[in-house]
Amino acid sequence: MPRLPGALGVFIPLLFTANYTFFVYAGAPWSFAFSSGVLFQTFPRTALLGLYCIAILCVLPSRYRDETANPFGAMGLAAFALGVLVAVNTALTLTVAFVGMQPGVIQIARMLRNVEWAMPYAMVALAAVLAWIVWQYREPPDHVAESLAPTSAAASYPPVPVGLLLLFALVPTLVVCVVIIGKDAPMLVPLTLVANLSSMVLPTLAVYFFLILGAWLVATRRTPVSFAVLGLALLPFVHWGYAHWTANQDHRREAAEIATIPTKPAPRVPATIVFESRHTEGIRGVWKVPAIERTVAKGAYGRELVQFERNPRPNAERQTSVASLPDEYLLLKVGQSSSFAKARQIYSAAGGPLELRFVSSSRDDLIAIWYQAFNPGPAALPLLTSSGWYRGPNSVSSGDIDVKVSEFLATALKVRG
Repeated sequence: MPRLPGALGVFIPLLFTANYTFFVYAGAPWSFAFSSGVLFQTFPRTALLGLYCIAILCVLPSRYRDETANPFGAMGLAAFALGVLVAVNTALTLTVAFVGMQPGVIQIARMLRNVEWAMPYAMVALAAVLAWIVWQYREPPDHVAESLAPTSAAASYPPVPVGLLLLFALVPTLVVCVVIIGKDAPMLVPLTLVANLSSMVLPTLAVYFFLILGAWLVATRRTPVSFAVLGLALLPFVHWGYAHWTANQDHRREAAEIATIPTKPAPRVPATIVFESRHTEGIRGVWKVPAIERTVAKGAYGRELVQFERNPRPNAERQTSVASLPDEYLLLKVGQSSSFAKARQIYSAAGGPLELRFVSSSRDDLIAIWYQAFNPGPAALPLLTSSGWYRGPNSVSSGDIDVKVSEFLATALKVRG
């Protein structure tokens, strides 16, 4: 590894951390970024400087460790001073950002205000000094060049065909993306791949590339390092399987929780059902129960009770307003209208909760309850995104909600279809 001036190799992580909000927005869907004010974020200058320093690390030739700590002379000292200045300023800025304006950091904030104006100039100067060092020391010393000659042991192994392995990894990556995304939006697959290049395609490509690389190393070299690389490459797939298992366990635990809720069978099926919800999605599903003749929507039209008839009289309105509810009816509470809806719990788009009650002048019995939290397992094929394994969108059509409501009512009322 090259002997770099100053703290160049040490403070690179600080440069990226200083612009962590930029990377959060860059890997998030565009709607989240714009709604969170990405247009008002500062330009990621420290992250760009970090990339520049990485390029410097790659370009500088290797040197012996027993050389002097500063083989670059005065320019090395200048780079060291500028690197320390930028690193300290970045560290203090992160301290203020994460700790907050507590009494202990107020003085730090005041000091930063006095030197912040000079940071762009210091960063440009550091970049210029590093470029000069790279140009002056672009050739390795003679004794290092001789030591870099391949030995017989190293020459016995074929070079790693990185480009070919990337091409091989690109094939399963595209197949997985097309198969998984095609289920949700088959007509928008090309656009989706382009829009999610950094947040979906590249992470998935990295997973399959390292798996193929590990397999290639084991097949060609069979060294402990090769097996270690293959084992590390398999870890994401082990985590993908574990995520499937934990999702199934959560679903079973949720079903067991619902089964412990005491319910009573409906003594009969009234002709009226009250559909209490903030929306009307799913209201058409109640007509799958033959005994229901009328549906009263409550909550979807404000305080107004709107009644729908299955078979309205000739020349009569199918939708009318009613002043009160009948003496006996079924009450279907959907979504947040249900008493079983948990605060801050995200439910599946067609996951309710669905709460059915039998209401009369003398009783208010719980007939059935069902809900499903939004906790799907990962996709059938490993598809990695910047926010974890791809699990699909939480969206369904209104027809799917109608089907779920009809199935719930048929099961609760033991209706034979």
